Amino acid sequence: MAKTVQVFILILVLHVLESALANKFSSLSLADECSLLFQFKESVSINKSASIYDYRAYPKVASWNLNGSDGAGNCCLWDGVECRLGHVIGLDLSSSFLYGPISSNNSMFNLIHLRTLNPANNDFRSSQIPSGIGRLSQLINLNPSNSFFSGEVPKQISHLRNLVSLDLTENYKLTLQGSDFQNLVQNTSETLRELGVFKTGYPKIRISEFWISEIFGYQISLSESVSEISDIRNSDIRNFGYGFG
Repeated sequence: MAKTVQVFILILVLHVLESALANKFSSLSLADECSLLFQFKESVSINKSASIYDYRAYPKVASWNLNGSDGAGNCCLWDGVECRLGHVIGLDLSSSFLYGPISSNNSMFNLIHLRTLNPANNDFRSSQIPSGIGRLSQLINLNPSNSFFSGEVPKQISHLRNLVSLDLTENYKLTLQGSDFQNLVQNTSETLRELGVFKTGYPKIRISEFWISEIFGYQISLSESVSEISDIRNSDIRNFGYGFG
C-alpha cells in the first residue's frame, strides 16, 4: 500500500513539473524567443564543407546578434527568421554551414510557436534527428532533407499532429519503424499532404525515384521497388500496400 502511495505521489509531482514547464514556455515573450535563438547560435558549429552542394550557401546564424545597433537585437530581423504576432514562427536554416549533432535539449526546441523549420542541406554528422523536435507541436512544415541524419526517425515526430509537409529525402542512413510510420500517418491524417522519403534507408517504403503527386490528397516522395501503392484515404496504413512487419 505504501509503495502504491509513493508511486502515485511521484506521478503527481512529475505531472506538476511538466505543467509548470509547459506554462513557462507558453508565456514566452519575443525577447525570450530571441534569447533562445541566440543560445541556439552559440551551440552550433559552422563549417563551409557542411553545405557544399549549394553554391548559394552561407552561414545565416553568423549575423545573429542580441546587442547590435539598428534593430539587430530584434530576432525578427535576423537572417532566416520569420515572426508573426510577436512570436518566432519560422526558421529557414537551410544551406547554412551547420555542422555536427544538435542536442534534444537544444534551446531551439523551446520555440513552441514555431510552424516552419527547414534545416535542409547541412551536415549533422550522421547523428539522429533530435527527439526534442516533438515539443514543437505547432509545426506545419518540417524539412531536414539532405542533412546527413541517420538512425531511427524519433517517434516523437509522430506527435506533430499539425504537419502538412515532412521531407526526409536524401538522408541515406535514416530509418523508421513500421509502427512509428503508421502512427505518423494516422496522427496527421487530417493535415499531412507531402511526405518525402526518397533516398533514405527505409527498407520497405520504396517505389520510384520521383515525387508522386496528389494521390488521394497526398504527395509522396518514395524510392525504388514497392510493388503497389493504393488507396491512402483516411491514412489507413493497411491501404498503403507496404506490408510492414
